[in-house]
Amino acid sequence: MYVPYLQDETHHVLASMNLFVRSAGDDPGLLASSVRKKIQSMYPNQPVERIMVMHDVVSRTLAQRSYSVGLMTAFASLALLLCGLGIYGVVSYVTLLRTREFGIRMALGATRRDVLQKVLQQGGRSSLLGWHSVSGFRCSRHAHCRSSCLRPLPSIRRSSRRLRSCLD
Repeated sequence: MYVPYLQDETHHVLASMNLFVRSAGDDPGLLASSVRKKIQSMYPNQPVERIMVMHDVVSRTLAQRSYSVGLMTAFASLALLLCGLGIYGVVSYVTLLRTREFGIRMALGATRRDVLQKVLQQGGRSSLLGWHSVSGFRCSRHAHCRSSCLRPLPSIRRSSRRLRSCLD
């Protein structure tokens, strides 16, 4: 579709009147004065403004998007950090509640490794249960997964296979 220049309301960089010049040298900015003089000699009434190197044009165009991506990455990292701190807090609280039990186990002959393994199993089970409940909720939101994901699940191994197939 043809749109006259004065009616173009897109306001993007490449929709304006531009002249692109390729240079063979290392610094294309050095050509600015000679290009301006050549255009002024051919068309004396033609204004020449904003001479920029293509690298600067591209970086200005992508500046807002890269800022948004950086901001989103920062917030995602913060969310991941808070999630890790929350899991650590819950596991340490549950471990604190079971300190007496661990003392009795060690008095009866359990090693430090056995007690640590018990704590990690408990924390892993809690995390896995949370992951399965979130995955099940996510799966139930999709209409094509409703029939296969919301049936009673006979075992954990089969349920994880069903959830993985629904999430793919």
